[in-house]
Formats: sequence, structure tokens, C-alpha cells
Amino acid sequence: MKRFQIGKTVFAFIMAMTVLLGCSQEEEQTPPNSDASLKSISLNGEAFSSAAGVTSDEWVNPLFDLSGIPVAHLYADSETSLASAVISATPNSLRAAVQYGQGTDSGGPQVWSKTGTFSLQDNDYVYISVLSSDRSVRYFYKAQVHVSSDVATVVTIKVAGKGAGMEPPVETLDEVSLGTINLAFGTENINASVEAPKDNAGASVQFAKVEAGSNTVPQFSDTANFTFDDGDILYVKSVSSDGTKTLYYAVRVRAPRITAVSFDPSGTPAAVNAVIDAPGNEWNTGEEGLLSLSLPAQSQGTLSITPAENVQVEWAQAALNAESAPSFAPLSEAEITLGRQEAIYLKAVYMEVYTGLPTDKYYRIAVKSNDNTLASIGVGTETATPGVPNANPLAAGAVNVVVGETAQNGVTVNAVPTDAEYAAVKYAVTTDSTTEPEYGDVNTFDFPIGQTFLYIQVTAENGAVTNYKFAVGVGNGDTSLSSVTVAGVNVTDLGTPGQETAGAYGPVISGYTAGSVSIPGPLGADTAVTADVNALSTVDWASAAEFFGSLFLNGTYGTGPLTLGTSGYFNYNLVVLRVTAQNGAQAFYVLTVTAQ
Repeated sequence: MKRFQIGKTVFAFIMAMTVLLGCSQEEEQTPPNSDASLKSISLNGEAFSSAAGVTSDEWVNPLFDLSGIPVAHLYADSETSLASAVISATPNSLRAAVQYGQGTDSGGPQVWSKTGTFSLQDNDYVYISVLSSDRSVRYFYKAQVHVSSDVATVVTIKVAGKGAGMEPPVETLDEVSLGTINLAFGTENINASVEAPKDNAGASVQFAKVEAGSNTVPQFSDTANFTFDDGDILYVKSVSSDGTKTLYYAVRVRAPRITAVSFDPSGTPAAVNAVIDAPGNEWNTGEEGLLSLSLPAQSQGTLSITPAENVQVEWAQAALNAESAPSFAPLSEAEITLGRQEAIYLKAVYMEVYTGLPTDKYYRIAVKSNDNTLASIGVGTETATPGVPNANPLAAGAVNVVVGETAQNGVTVNAVPTDAEYAAVKYAVTTDSTTEPEYGDVNTFDFPIGQTFLYIQVTAENGAVTNYKFAVGVGNGDTSLSSVTVAGVNVTDLGTPGQETAGAYGPVISGYTAGSVSIPGPLGADTAVTADVNALSTVDWASAAEFFGSLFLNGTYGTGPLTLGTSGYFNYNLVVLRVTAQNGAQAFYVLTVTAQ
């Protein structure tokens, strides 16, 4: 019996050692590694996903500031006492070393331990240190412990960092009362972030915006950034951490500002609106907006000012740089006469939500001309008629100006704006009409034989810019045709030449009287064309078709044979001859070709 008992004891001992050795061997088979990440954190046995850790390559003093670590939130049932709360962290690598400590939101624990049992209160912080098995990486984690609660109230509602005047919350959206918040005094809609700090960290909040005057039902979401106009309503929905209580808040967002200033002259031109910039705190420091007025300098008409709903406005009319404050009067639609270098001064008043005190803001709106036209242009001794201006200089309508038959040096260009006292001009010259000009103040240029492109930029008093384009020619200007043959047939009727302009689908010829010629056989490819011009001029040609009253080229100009006849929707039975004189002047002859 004793031998049997001893045998059983020995057998049990051997089996136990085998199991222990097996475990030891299994651990030894897992080599040390640098994994210090956590799989989960549990509170009293309930597991939660861990927050991201903060890495440290060195051992850290326990008083190290760990406030920047992302926070994991752990929730305990309201029936559970936190007096002996058990925090347990499961690392991804079982051989990693885990320690625990209790601290504050802004500082780590003073004492670390291998056990995670603490006496906690709602919203306390615990810290977890994980050291990788190869001791190369340490991660720190922070978790805040909450007790599930039916508290759903929020501390405040903020828009763009400003607190709102809040009304008590309600549990039914239909019964919500509107608080108010004044945003910064501005000139346009305000893009702003919103926030609603909670009385209980476990509660959740969502937001919705409804535009002023709309009956739309609020659509709540986690979006916390909106663009607010005056009168928009911000709704806040807060749900307690235990899900049993939902509260609603709402605030009307006030974006105090002047929304429009317009001046409607008596007769022409049409009404214009001011461009209103940011206001100032003193009567003479408001940024200048621009009330753009066409000439004449004295304009009579109706001034109208539209403020936001929560803003009261007074106005005055005075010199643009008045040395003393004008006498402000209550806003009313006024019949006034606006003169140059005058300004409209506006005082806008709104009531602050919290203080109940008035805040004054000031605008200064200058009366400036938008006239950027040219009254006259002189190129040397030649006087030109300005063409069609354009904001894009390359799109301006070019006007031909001939200044002589030999090269001209030191030619002075004198451009006089219609609003000569306040508009400004600049000049540029290029040889390539497709190159953007570089404007400057120099107005004396050399013009060689051929064609040079002169650009003039006119800037109105209010900053509006337009551009004029002139083709300045030097040399012989003969654009006549002496003879033309088509398919060997001499053309006796050349018609009268026209001009070429840009069209939506290519060059368009207009202002001509068509000539005509009848050639043998059907119209087709390889139709020969010859033309004689002045020895100092050149000529090239292209076939064309007339479509809806306009003349469209078939390809580009050249000096080779043409293809005449029907192609697709077009009947290319026209020949356009382009004659270019030495000074760059051009004439366009159009011939109608028929088959005998």
C-alpha cells in the first residue's frame, strides 16, 4: 500500500513537472519582441477597446506629464461601486510587462504597481504602462472611468468659441425654446465650429442647423462645423450615458452686420451695390467699401441700407477723409446727391447677449467712379478711335493705326481716360498679339516697319480694370488686288473687301461685297488660285462656306490649291483672299465660285 501511494505521488509530481516544463518551453519558443500594444482594457471584467498609446524609448519618471495621451473611456454600471475597481489590461504580446497607476488628467501616477485594483470615483483617471518583452519600447495608455448616468445636460453651447445665452432644455423637440448668440460683427456668412461641453462625460451630443425662416425638421449628426447666416438656428441633442434621457437645446445665431448698401440713381446708370468690407471700432477707421458710380461726378438718387434683423443703423454723408465725426441720423431711405471724394458713414449698433450693452461698429463707404474708358488716344501725330475694351487684354478689339511708311523711333503715346482726374493708364508694346503684355508707365516707343501691338490698360478710381488694343502699322499700306485667277479663269468681278473678326468657331469675314467667277467642270479638290498684289504686300487664301449669314473658313490660309464643293453640312464654294500690306493692314476679298 505504501509503495502504491508513493508511486502515485511520484507519478503526479512527474506529470506536474511535465506541464510546467511544457509551458516554460512554449514561452521560450516565443522570442522577445518590441510589441507594447494593448488588445483591450477591462473594468471589473468588462472589456473595452484601448486608446492609442504614446511611445517612449526610455524609462520615464513616474511624474512625467502624460496629459497628451488619447483617452479611453471605461463605463461602469450605476449599481457598481468603484471603491474597489479592478482595471485589467491585456497586451497583444503575453510576455510584455504591464503596470498600473492612478493619476489626474494632466499628470501621470506617482506610484506604479503590477495590480490594477483602485479606489476610484466617477471621472477619475488610471494609467497603464506596457513594456515590450525585449524592453525596447514602452507604451503609456490613459483611461477615464465613468459611472453610467441619466445626466444629459450640457454646460454651455459655443459657436466659434463664443458662449450662447441658453434657455432650459426640454425632452421634446417641439417644445424647445430659443436662446441667442451673437457672432463676431462681420460682412458675410460665418463658417464656425460648434461645441457643447457636457455635465457628464459619458453623455453624447449631436448638432443640427436650420436656416432662418425654414420649417425643416432638424437632422442631427456628429457634424460640428456649419456656415451661419443671421437668424439661423443651431439645435443640440444630448443623450445620457445610460441612454435613458434625451434633452434638446436651441439657440438662434445672430450674425450682426450690414448686408447691403445700394444707390439707385435717378435715370441712368442702373442701381449699384456697395462692396462692404469689415467695420472698424471708430467712426473713421472702418475699411473702405466701394460704391461704384458712373459719371457724372454728381449723381442724384436713392440710398438704401439693409442691416441684419438684430442691427440698428444710423448714417451720415461727409467728405471721404473728414476730420471730425459727422452727425449720424436714424436710418431711412434717403434721396441724396453723391459727389466725388465723398463717403457714406454708417454706425451699426447691436446688443450683446450677456452684457445687454450696445456695441457700435462703423463702416465708411467711399463714392468712387467705375469709369475705365478712354476718351482719346494719340500715337505720335496720329489720332486713333479707341476700339472695344476687355478685361482680358488679348480679347480686346484691335484698332489699326498707321503712323508712317518708314520706321518710327521715339513715338509718344498719349492716352486720355474719360475720368481723367482719377483713372490711371499704363502702356505695353509687343510684336506678338498672342503674348500677355507687361504694362508699365513708359509711353514712348519705337515702331519698326510692319505691325506692332500697343496695349493700354485703364484702371478706374474704384480699381476696375480694362484693356485696349491697337495694331500700329509702319510701311506701305496697299491692300489692293491687281488680278486673280481661279482654275485658270481670270476673275473680273473682285467685289469689295471686308474685315476679319474672331468668331466662336474660327475667323468670320464681314463687311464685304462678294465678287464672282465661273470655272469649268464640277467643284472639287486641287483648285488652283493665283493672285497679284503690290510688291510690298502678301496674299494668301482659303475656301469658305456661308452658314446662317456668317462666313466660315475651311481650314487655314495658304498659297496652295483649294478644295471646293460640298463637305458635310457645308458648301465650300467661296474663296477668301487675304491681302496683308507691309504695315500690317489687311483686306479680305470674297469670291463666289460656280461651275459652268
